[in-house]
Amino acid sequence: MGDLGVLILNARKQRGLSRRQVARAAGISEEYLRRIETMGKVPNDDVVIKLAEVLGIDMQRAVLMAHRDRAPEAAKAFFPVFRKPITRMRDLVSVPVVAYVDALEPFKVDLNAPAIDEIPLSLETLPGKVALSHLYAVRVKGNSMLPLFRDGDDLVAQPASMGTIREADVVIFRDVEGNCWIKIVEFQGDEVIFRSLSQLRRPSAAGSTRPSSWTR
Repeated sequence: MGDLGVLILNARKQRGLSRRQVARAAGISEEYLRRIETMGKVPNDDVVIKLAEVLGIDMQRAVLMAHRDRAPEAAKAFFPVFRKPITRMRDLVSVPVVAYVDALEPFKVDLNAPAIDEIPLSLETLPGKVALSHLYAVRVKGNSMLPLFRDGDDLVAQPASMGTIREADVVIFRDVEGNCWIKIVEFQGDEVIFRSLSQLRRPSAAGSTRPSSWTR
């Protein structure tokens, strides 16, 4: 049973709904829902979003779980969990917000330009061996990245922590001209695909280079 199946099963039981009621509301068969809940079947993003709506589950969490469940076994142990910055009363660093971003337009990262804003970030949220002076954030503008990211979400880039590419990592992808895009990573055999977040419900398109920095 995958993480998504457990989430859906628990949410359904907490709401006192039958499998038939949820399946009908989501537009799928009762047998298909049973396979999702108990056999690790991972539906496409459209079905995940519909189930999240029916059961009142956070869409961002549900879609990320679905992408994790689709990941190769070797990648799952290292799967990143997206967390918004956690504000605490101590051990905080100030991270500059350097650009507004959406999934449809390229953006530039200029760490020498004045920051748009600053956000507090707890040191406890950072992985090891990250140079604090290299941290920066970008702010989501509009709804082109739904359901993963919403208008106003801050994505913290960690350029000093780039390592092995993993399934469903959300990354800042930089081309040779310095244009940047928010992408999601997929594997197709030995090929790495960098997919636009505006196309989560459409076929993916191949990218050409590795990302320059990571967001979590």
